[in-house]
Amino acid sequence: MAIADADGSGELNIQEFSEFFAKIEGLLITQEEINKIFEDFDGSGNNSLSCEEFARAIYMYLMADNEPYDTD
Repeated sequence: MAIADADGSGELNIQEFSEFFAKIEGLLITQEEINKIFEDFDGSGNNSLSCEEFARAIYMYLMADNEPYDTD
């Protein structure tokens, strides 16, 4: 997570999360999808992702079928 945690807080805000996805070469994902993933995995509702929440989000999006994320 250190690669994405720009401010070293131990959690990711939406800007850091978006910047992480922007760094992945060849990944086609919209900001709407990024926002939805962030919202879906922010289990504590504090507008940041813990290490555990971040890991689950990355696994579900990148390690799954890499289908477009359902934003509905």
